[in-house]
Amino acid sequence: MEVTLLIKEGLHVISGPLIVNNLYKIGFTLLYPNEKSEYTFQTTRGALPWEVWHRCLGHIGYDTLHYMCHQQLVKGLLVDKSSPIPDCIACI
Repeated sequence: MEVTLLIKEGLHVISGPLIVNNLYKIGFTLLYPNEKSEYTFQTTRGALPWEVWHRCLGHIGYDTLHYMCHQQLVKGLLVDKSSPIPDCIACI
């Protein structure tokens, strides 16, 4: 698996392989390292199933998760609304 950084125009900037724990290794050199600049990299991924968000948010209740999603209270909370809502063994 690999991550690819693109600029707004879709031009490929750099790629890097997945190493561990959902971390990707990329290398780059700053052209002007002495200037005060901020660099932000954003990854995008499709919507995740309810179960994944439930676990990522510390086993939050599905009712609360539904509410947060439908009220758009959390930026980036992309849920696959057609995914099943299974019983959580850890929560039971």
